[in-house]
Amino acid sequence: LGDYPIHQVERSDIRRILDKLGADGKRTTANRALAHLRKFFNWLVERDYLEYAPTDGLKKPYPEQRRDRVLTNEELASIWKALNHLRPAHANFVRMLLLTAQRREEVASMRYASVEDSVWRLEGDETKNKQVTLVPLSSHAQAIVSQQNNAEAIYVFSTDTEHRTHVQGYSKIKKQLDDLSGIADWTWHDIRRTVATKIAEQGADQNIIKRILNHTDNSVTSIYNRHDYMKERRLALQAW
Repeated sequence: LGDYPIHQVERSDIRRILDKLGADGKRTTANRALAHLRKFFNWLVERDYLEYAPTDGLKKPYPEQRRDRVLTNEELASIWKALNHLRPAHANFVRMLLLTAQRREEVASMRYASVEDSVWRLEGDETKNKQVTLVPLSSHAQAIVSQQNNAEAIYVFSTDTEHRTHVQGYSKIKKQLDDLSGIADWTWHDIRRTVATKIAEQGADQNIIKRILNHTDNSVTSIYNRHDYMKERRLALQAW
């Protein structure tokens, strides 16, 4: 919409955006776009900038199916071996995804200052659920962090010499990895599901897995039980 006046935005304008995304094959993106637009226009109504939102009455344009893709051990092995042929920063970024099961953006923007005594601290403004989380790093993950000796470096995964910007271009990294490994039918988020599944297969219970993934626990029990299960999480990730 650019700088188009908000008072002139009609429902047809919103539909045109969603239809174009759908025509380009970006159906999930169209659904997310509508969610963001609805939130924005509802805010304008709440603040009396508009009398009504042009998103009112618009339903999610495309159905979505929950993914259940879990990579096999053989597929994981192929992907891991293929990482040896990527740029070091890109390869280590993917390795950390596989070792910690944290979200893509969280891992990409991992900072040296956030790691202390083999624990990676993510602040509330860095996580999806806005909650601080502590990620125990396995010996393999610690080794990746220790590879950089530049005291002035900010980000662990960076392609610039001073490490002042973190890795990006996820789709290009994924395309390279697909070509090298021969495994293409997976997404970055599938890594989290895969690691959670594999850790469960090793014997970790749901409570430990939930804490590793930093999923919000709104149960009454969680209010009373304040144990962080750090030791148990570390053992599970090290075994993995």
